[in-house]
Amino acid sequence: MKTTNFKITIQGLSAHGSAPHSGHDALVAASATIMNLQAIASRINNPLNPFALTVAAFDGGTRFNIIPDHAELKGSFVTESPEFALEASKLISKIVKDSVDVYGCSATIE
Repeated sequence: MKTTNFKITIQGLSAHGSAPHSGHDALVAASATIMNLQAIASRINNPLNPFALTVAAFDGGTRFNIIPDHAELKGSFVTESPEFALEASKLISKIVKDSVDVYGCSATIE
């Protein structure tokens, strides 16, 4: 089994909670990203290929009423297939980019 770790940093635009339309919510973009990444295991991967993807850390924001300008996700995926490990890396990049674009945010993946 090969394990690959990843860190995703999502950049948005901070705003007050009473005016969410004036920002780009990094937390909402991060939440959508997590949900969309799950499709790799449940809808893209062949169920006969052992594969698991986990987002195990989600960090962002410090205030009760301020929409944060960034969020960070950390996770990993594991598979027995070197070919699918490469495909999964490409899928993660595409899913992350598409997920955050919808919310006017950007992302970097390490």
